[in-house]
Amino acid sequence: MWHQSLINQLIKFLAGAFALSLFSHAFAQSGFYSNFKTLIEIQGNNYKKKIESYKADASLNDLQDLNSLDLDPDFVGSIIFHTPSRYTPLSNIDSCALYDLILSGLAKGPSGEIKEFLVRYKTKDQKLKTALVSKNTFFEKVVFKKCPNVLKFQEYFSLKNVKKTLETLSLKIPKNMNTCYEDHTAHSKDHKTAYLCFLSNQVSSIDELEKKIKLTPKKNYKKLTLLKRELRIAKKYKSHLNPEAVDYLDNLCQNLDRPKLFCEGFFKRNFWKKVAQSKKLVPIIESSCQSLFKKMNLSSSELQACAVKMSRQPQLCFFSGFQDGILTPKPNCKNLGLNLNHSTLNSGYEDCPGKVANDGVVNTARLINHFSDKYSSPSTNCQARTANTFASFNQEVNDARAWNVKLCYDDKLKDSEVCHPVIFGDADGSELSMSKVVRKILGRIKGLGKNQVCRTVSANEYRPSLLEFKNGCFIVVDPKNCSATSCKYKILLDQLEIDEIRQVSDVKFDYLPRDFSTQSFSQAKLLESHFKLTSKQILNTSFLKRSFEKHPEGIMHGVACAEDLLPEFFSKRVINQCTPLPFIVDGYKEDKGKFAVIIRTARDSLHAPRLVPWSNLFSALKDYQRLHPLDYWWLNVLY
Repeated sequence: MWHQSLINQLIKFLAGAFALSLFSHAFAQSGFYSNFKTLIEIQGNNYKKKIESYKADASLNDLQDLNSLDLDPDFVGSIIFHTPSRYTPLSNIDSCALYDLILSGLAKGPSGEIKEFLVRYKTKDQKLKTALVSKNTFFEKVVFKKCPNVLKFQEYFSLKNVKKTLETLSLKIPKNMNTCYEDHTAHSKDHKTAYLCFLSNQVSSIDELEKKIKLTPKKNYKKLTLLKRELRIAKKYKSHLNPEAVDYLDNLCQNLDRPKLFCEGFFKRNFWKKVAQSKKLVPIIESSCQSLFKKMNLSSSELQACAVKMSRQPQLCFFSGFQDGILTPKPNCKNLGLNLNHSTLNSGYEDCPGKVANDGVVNTARLINHFSDKYSSPSTNCQARTANTFASFNQEVNDARAWNVKLCYDDKLKDSEVCHPVIFGDADGSELSMSKVVRKILGRIKGLGKNQVCRTVSANEYRPSLLEFKNGCFIVVDPKNCSATSCKYKILLDQLEIDEIRQVSDVKFDYLPRDFSTQSFSQAKLLESHFKLTSKQILNTSFLKRSFEKHPEGIMHGVACAEDLLPEFFSKRVINQCTPLPFIVDGYKEDKGKFAVIIRTARDSLHAPRLVPWSNLFSALKDYQRLHPLDYWWLNVLY
């Protein structure tokens, strides 16, 4: 009947056609390809003649019932021959899937769009009849009754409703290869996929339509009007899709029958090409591009040019971007791109670990920002952003006992020392900002008005001869001697230096539990309890792979001996030498029996994950375990 699988129809059709071709002398002479081409032409001619004999638009008023109607085999064969084979998986969903393909414009006939249906059916007086039916008639009298969801999907993906429909769907790049294959399988079994590919085709048609409009003479008014209307519709559909969704749908609809290529399209394609097409990924290359172009403010075209340059010149990544205190050389651009393709850590900001000058603060802040954006704010410098994340989190969960960086003064009224926690820089909306803390103290000791503000400036910017610096409160910071935990600065009020405010900095905390009595105050345990995370120990590569497969949003962290983990950067000078180095693992790579993890140590740039052999990580963890007071092997997954 009409609901038979397209695949079964294809087998029957090609079997019959191929049997006929055995008698063809041309087949023996010119090979299979030319014969197959001839076969298509023969099929097309036969179908055309058949269609011409049924020119009347049948109303189907004499149809006995829906179950007595079938699509003509030649009509089905024609669809099979002219529809791109990549849409085959969608035709196998169920008996209604073919009509999703036709309504969405994916299924084609000899002339492109299918406007008529050749059907066979039993009439009310029990006669067999073949008729040519218009698309509108066929869908109204047959399809929408037999497959009511087809009508629903037509409404859902109309221009009027498509925005709301897309808001209910997730069209995001998969977290890893396993979830990618799961996504592909789900799409290949979903009726909505045909309509999503309709959207993709609309977007991809824009360039061609614009070319046609340019080449169409103005005197051809009707054609020009039609093309412009199609272009307007295509652009309206595109306006409801973000660049990531456009990219996702293009990859999906080109590879519906090739799940491996679909997933490789995300994880093995050029990362720098993705960066050039996505504003979301810009922070990952921004500092590198600033150093390459030797300017701070880059246009989108300059960022794209930079991404292309990095793609073509792998060595550019070795020393690009912020260099202060980070491990260099970084991986080359080719390896870095592969690592970032498989990386899941939230890295849409800059944190310059060398300027922070505290490994535990860096690693903790990165984990906090991965699980929540609540504690991260744009800041006057990147070390202030990291410090604010760490200090704000600890202030909320632990009364800031881990952040012992303060500005203090002697309160004469209270006859005691008063201190306020501070970060050396300004973060949007943070009461820990240096300018706010200084203003608060000056209000107490110098009577600074509530409406007056203090401004943090670099020593390079401060020009006392300029009018703007003559009056008011200024904190002049020496950028070469200012980290997250210690800073050289001067406080000036109306050009007079204030020396009553002193800095106290003694940042000491446990990143991992050091003893059983205080383990709940370690940063690792505070993270787990505050974000309600599950933490499980990872002992081998099997556990590691299984954890990422089950929890693609998960992240792993730990502490290991730097000398074993990265021997190219840290050399052992004495036996049992161990420099504790916190790190984050957010992916892995397995190739030809070799297993490596994608890792960022607290000394690495946030945007430069490294590929480290599992053997290095294992040895580094084992050596650290021997020295730890609780004998901890600490490689834990958080999810």
